[in-house]
Amino acid sequence: MRRLLALVLTAGLLAGSAGAVWSDAGGHWAGEALERAGSRGWLSGYEDGTVRPDDALTWGHYLTMLGRAFWPDALAQTPPEAEGGHWASGARAAAEGAGVLEGLDAGDLDAPLTRQEAAVLLYAALSGVGGVSDLEGAQPAFTDWDSVPEPCRAAVAQMAGRGLLGGYEDGSFRGENPLTRAEGTVLLDRLAQFLDAWAEEHAGTLEEPEEPIPAEGEAPAAPSGDPALRALGENDAKLVRLYGTAERRRYDNEEEAAGHMAQVTVPVWKLDKATGIKTTGHLTFTVHEAIVDDMTAIFTEIYMDPEQFPIYEIGGYDWRGDSAKGEHNCGTAVDINAGENYQVYASGAVGAGKYWKPGEDPWSIPENGSVVRTFNAYGYSWGGNAWPTNKDYMHFSYLGV
Repeated sequence: MRRLLALVLTAGLLAGSAGAVWSDAGGHWAGEALERAGSRGWLSGYEDGTVRPDDALTWGHYLTMLGRAFWPDALAQTPPEAEGGHWASGARAAAEGAGVLEGLDAGDLDAPLTRQEAAVLLYAALSGVGGVSDLEGAQPAFTDWDSVPEPCRAAVAQMAGRGLLGGYEDGSFRGENPLTRAEGTVLLDRLAQFLDAWAEEHAGTLEEPEEPIPAEGEAPAAPSGDPALRALGENDAKLVRLYGTAERRRYDNEEEAAGHMAQVTVPVWKLDKATGIKTTGHLTFTVHEAIVDDMTAIFTEIYMDPEQFPIYEIGGYDWRGDSAKGEHNCGTAVDINAGENYQVYASGAVGAGKYWKPGEDPWSIPENGSVVRTFNAYGYSWGGNAWPTNKDYMHFSYLGV
């Protein structure tokens, strides 16, 4: 199944009406970008006719700008009342739904946004475009690179590597500095130009799915190939696929296992519980290299299903010790929405997660829903009904363990 799932970008992202004119934009180093952002409705000025380019941008201001540029429909559907009445709370809700706030603290919408936080936000928006892959080995030559926090480094490196993010004349990045209105506008302007150029270059590859979207309530077509590979539970064909021999069921150590793992990025529906709005997103996780195509197909079918089951978390390969018997050691199991799909023993003791409330909590996996149905069609057992006693409602495994 081949499909590039792109971030929802308005056709002609850079198109705009007559430019806004601010008394303090002319002659400013970011003047042209400020005027373009104003003409597109991304940036608002003040009643006195200024735009104040050197003032610090708050979280509320920048999330509103991003919402206007990239997810205007979701922004329009999330009124401030959704999160307590702050004028920008709707923008925060829309951004959460778009999946760009993961790992960031946007609790104080009036707090200044730092340069490194802005890099993470825009990198998340860039990563949401299907087909735009990371630059290998990207690492900027900023003189203060060591001061950039680890959670921000990938974003800063990828944005800088594409020329979307720059430093100061002395070679520093100064990631903890507040982002100015001029800097934030230029970053957004550069990203928009990049995405417009990328969309034009790849216009012929943004294809419709080769397989039809299943009708509501209809199970996906059974996958082709050896039926044993799609049967539930362990069998020789599956073991050969994973290990090259039916005589083996596990890896002996973490180093050996890690050598057979690969990352996969899949489309998902993100849900904002406060508003009920779903938006498209992507999640990346690690599994056994032999089942990467399975994961791509499974999650794409779940994404395409009319149920639009929301997924905020996917856990895959996780070495849990040499003696661990579960399939996470081998990269052949995944956990979905762990908190709302708990693991519970026959005694009633909870091993992981909080609860399982299908029909009540939208992140709980229903037994008769698209997630279980699709995983089963590809030969993956669900911990909610695979075993007679213990239950693990988050868990799907290729060998049934």
